[in-house]
Amino acid sequence: MTVPYFAYGSNMGPSALRERCPSARQLGIARVEGFRLGFTRHSRKRGGGVADLVPAPGSVVWGVLFDVGEELELLDGFEGVPTAYRRELWKVTTPEGTLVEAWVYVVAEKAAELLPSHAYWRLLVEGAREAGLSEEYLAELEGIAHLPLVSSVAERRARVSRLLTEAASHKLLRAGTSHALERARQAHELASASPTLQPWAALAAYRLAHLVLREPRTRETLEEADALFAEAGREPLLGPYPRIYRLALLERLGASRAAVECTFAEAVGAYDAWVRGRDGAAPSVPIQTDLFALLELAGYFLDLDRAPLEGRGARADEPYLRDAHWRLVGPDPGLADVSISEATALSELDALTPTLEPAFVFRLPPDRSASVLRVAEGRWEPLPHRAARLLACLLRQHAADARELTVRVMGGDGRAQQTALRQVRHRLAEQLRARALPLPDELVVTAPGERPRLAPGLVVLGAVSDAGYADTDPE
Repeated sequence: MTVPYFAYGSNMGPSALRERCPSARQLGIARVEGFRLGFTRHSRKRGGGVADLVPAPGSVVWGVLFDVGEELELLDGFEGVPTAYRRELWKVTTPEGTLVEAWVYVVAEKAAELLPSHAYWRLLVEGAREAGLSEEYLAELEGIAHLPLVSSVAERRARVSRLLTEAASHKLLRAGTSHALERARQAHELASASPTLQPWAALAAYRLAHLVLREPRTRETLEEADALFAEAGREPLLGPYPRIYRLALLERLGASRAAVECTFAEAVGAYDAWVRGRDGAAPSVPIQTDLFALLELAGYFLDLDRAPLEGRGARADEPYLRDAHWRLVGPDPGLADVSISEATALSELDALTPTLEPAFVFRLPPDRSASVLRVAEGRWEPLPHRAARLLACLLRQHAADARELTVRVMGGDGRAQQTALRQVRHRLAEQLRARALPLPDELVVTAPGERPRLAPGLVVLGAVSDAGYADTDPE
């Protein structure tokens, strides 16, 4: 029995819909008249507004007709029926003018219109193109206002983090390497897409290389793992480990003596840098326990059976999992959803700066006397603890109003704290203007009924420790 479904949003692409409903079959294209495409529901997963049909006399929304057969209820689950969307039976019109009854999902509780994320917007455009919608309608979709690329970055890195956590799961590894391998491949592909997310791409390459080596060790798998370890070795956060493992693979691949000696020299140099640590601080957290690393490396050198080590080694002690008490903050509050280690946060702060081009970057560590700020390529300079907390709170959009902002930054909302917060704002603006940053009259916008935020157009990026952010003790 044919069960027509009209897709006008993220399911327009046949390949995207088949990830949810494997038996879905495209029947053609169709339109809904008297409606326009709107974005009336916020999706945390999508990082912005998601598609809806909004009444608009004279307007038309094009979409794709599918036969979903017995998988309609499965699709209900993906669409969040009945809380996120309602499923309704509508009449849609084919290009030939034939009316067809089809199931349509519309937003259940409509909110004020929101901008879709960059990634969601691209999904609409690419899905419509894949399904064969007209160039005219594609141009209309291309013209939809959407959030800047940073939203896509926040969404992608959150997904990469989840996939890597799953790929390192004891439970998943014991269920079979293939399950973890699939997650690691997805993470590596996502992190490596443009703009590349570092250090996530290198971390994913390192994890993937180990999982590839749990497969039958053909020359093809050895060469793939070698390329992945070489990629991971370019990330200072990982220290000498990728190059050490690569030495084992070069031996197995019969590489030249010169290639082995060159890689060994690189491993020694990476070890020296790793011991010194970032900014002269303590070294990064070891990727795995030394004993396990030696056992695994011996197995690679000697071509031993991997079975005795199965289910081991996937401890939650990689930089993006262990001591995960830091977060990135920036133009999209979703950046702070991923909890990471200090080493990862500082590395990622450096990697994202050229992509997002912030006016300035800052760090808020647990030590209240150690907060710093940097404008462009200048030197790091001291930043008052309260100013750093103010920036972090505004970027995370944690305060519902001016009163809550005072409480979160100053630890109370009395008159003295309100006066002190005004002084913090004033001194921060003075510090930034002294670095020749063009700033509006008001650095912080506090409109009635809206969350306090930084002035529009001011892009700021920061690495924030949970301890420093929570520190509201009087100075």
